Amino acid sequence: MVSAEGQKITQRFFEAVEALISRRDIRGQKTLSNELGIDNSIMCKLKKEPEIFTLKPEYIHHIVVKYNVSAQWVITGRGKMFTK
Repeated sequence: MVSAEGQKITQRFFEAVEALISRRDIRGQKTLSNELGIDNSIMCKLKKEPEIFTLKPEYIHHIVVKYNVSAQWVITGRGKMFTK
């Protein structure tokens, strides 16, 4: 079972993914899955069942480095979603 904080981090991660899609930084979730080198079904499971599946830190690292998503925001929920 994933902790309540872990679930919130996963939810914020996918909130950022949706924002990236809205901003047209990525075409869709499958694009991000491809960039991460994982099957999209894994991303779907993470999004649908954050209480069961754990988000890997590498996924957060990727959106922080490549798309300027704020690490502080993903981890704590404080501040702005994007650094630039």
